[in-house]
Amino acid sequence: MGDSGLKHQRIIANAGSGKTHRLATRYIELVEREVPAERIVALTFTRKAAGEFLDAIFKRLVEASSSAQAARALAAETGMSGLSSAGCLAHLRQLIDKLPLLTLGTLDSFFGRILRAFPFECGLAGEVAILDDHLQGVVRRQVLADVFRHQGRNEEGFAEFLDLIRKQSRNREGRDVSGALDREIEDLHERFLLTPSDKPWGDPSAIWPGKCPVLGGGDLSSFAEEFERQLFELHANMEDKHRRDWEGRFREMRALRTGSAASDRLIKFALQAINPPPARIRPRHFRLKGLKGKVFHFPDAFRAGVIALGRAIIRAELEGRLVRSRALYELVARFEVQYQTQVRDAGQHTFLDVAGLLAAASGTTWGAKSLRPFSRQELDFRLDSSYDHWLLDEFQDTSRLQWQALRDLVDEVIQSDSGQRSFFYVGDTKQAIYAWRGGDPRLFDEVADFYNASGTQRIDTSEALDVSFRSVPEILDAVNAIFLTRPPSAGRAKARFSRAGARPVELRLARS
Repeated sequence: MGDSGLKHQRIIANAGSGKTHRLATRYIELVEREVPAERIVALTFTRKAAGEFLDAIFKRLVEASSSAQAARALAAETGMSGLSSAGCLAHLRQLIDKLPLLTLGTLDSFFGRILRAFPFECGLAGEVAILDDHLQGVVRRQVLADVFRHQGRNEEGFAEFLDLIRKQSRNREGRDVSGALDREIEDLHERFLLTPSDKPWGDPSAIWPGKCPVLGGGDLSSFAEEFERQLFELHANMEDKHRRDWEGRFREMRALRTGSAASDRLIKFALQAINPPPARIRPRHFRLKGLKGKVFHFPDAFRAGVIALGRAIIRAELEGRLVRSRALYELVARFEVQYQTQVRDAGQHTFLDVAGLLAAASGTTWGAKSLRPFSRQELDFRLDSSYDHWLLDEFQDTSRLQWQALRDLVDEVIQSDSGQRSFFYVGDTKQAIYAWRGGDPRLFDEVADFYNASGTQRIDTSEALDVSFRSVPEILDAVNAIFLTRPPSAGRAKARFSRAGARPVELRLARS
């Protein structure tokens, strides 16, 4: 980028390949280029990882400041030939002096700093508090209790609604309604906030943009009655244990109603009925399995009716799940109304609220129905003037909401032609572990593809850390076999290891 030699980079960093070491190298390179440390943003996902990153920077500067050989090695790694022990000592002093000014931490803490620094620009009034996990649980239960009290006063349909929640929790330990609802809210509130308001849960058109092939059709009871007649006529001499098993299945079919749940046995039967396999030894027949894998044969003339029966069972199960999904959505929506009034309006926010607020201000669809949008233009101008270099760790775990909260700031850096700004991110899609909280590993490739789409390689994607210093070849062979069909960013890992009494060995494997 310009005369500075800096370039925007995306680096694939396999497990045990020295990712923290590479990030520290980049940071020290920037400092050696006389970038003020307070103008560098280095973010990762956990406090532990942030601490390890800071430790790696200080440790390498300490070593290089006290050893000419270590200084030469660091100079070679950073590509800064003028780096010396004296220079490393000066950098070490600068970082110690500016330690309170460094922006080196977690994404959540960075978003929290923005909110605390610009509460009025974010459309908030008064002091802002970020709730930790314990306090989130406390306020959630308080709000839920208020929802119970409010809904229990005058809504006749609330009893039916609670019955659906009990069914939703039918296989969980415990039968207390409040405990089950608290667990549902804890699991689903964030998902509710991330759901576009025009796509509520349980809406078939949102799930199947065309038309679900299973929904709609004939009556389950009539299909079941016809199949029962055919079964017992064709297999009149079946053993009593098999007859009792089939009779039990038919009772379940007749009892299945919208909102109720099909048993695992019934679902298993429905799945094989939808696509009944051909008989192995009897032409123009198909087979279905009964108790303990017992095979029952049927003429192909019955196939259409059996398929219709299987579809009807799946339809009843899907309709029940849609009803429960709509009920849960309505419950969380009512909870959210109370939560906004009692918690957010009182200045208490979660990290998700903060990221959602910043993302919504950037024009992103944000499902928190009552968060107040604001313009980020003034805020972004002030932040953009404060930071020139971005280092993002574990990028495969970044959620789309978090990326949208950062996107405008990163975009300014990448579009700059000054050559004095940079964007650097590291990750490995094989190590994505935060999908449960919105992490989207597809972003790892999508961001680079977006900025390189014009044909100009704004983000360099050529570097990969694919030599593992942690695992033996057997482990990496298994990993490579599993992820062989993954995107290029999954990469293939190589191994460099040493067993007791053996010379270090390096395996060179081609990337996928």
